[in-house]
Amino acid sequence: MRWTAVVLALSVLFLVAGPATPQPWSPLGPRPQPILNGCSENAVFAILNTAAGRECLRYLSRAANVNSEFSLFCNAGRWGCCLKSAGFGSCKIEEAIPVQRRIPPPLDPG
Repeated sequence: MRWTAVVLALSVLFLVAGPATPQPWSPLGPRPQPILNGCSENAVFAILNTAAGRECLRYLSRAANVNSEFSLFCNAGRWGCCLKSAGFGSCKIEEAIPVQRRIPPPLDPG
């Protein structure tokens, strides 16, 4: 009888507490998933809309089936147009990832 009560109590405790897995959300909001060598989709578009990003396009291949020795890399708020074989340390162009701050809407005076 005691073992049944202990097993039942542990089962209820496990069901209430649940498994110890991390939550799929963050208090800062969801982090963008990297799609290209540490760069998120938004970062890639922001980078390619700058003058340095357009300069980097000269080193990248235009077709998917053409081999290129350069690629776009992102690391800790910086991006670079780097050699694929060496990674982020061998960049021809290296700059900060452009950031656009959100402007809050004006307050309603009424």
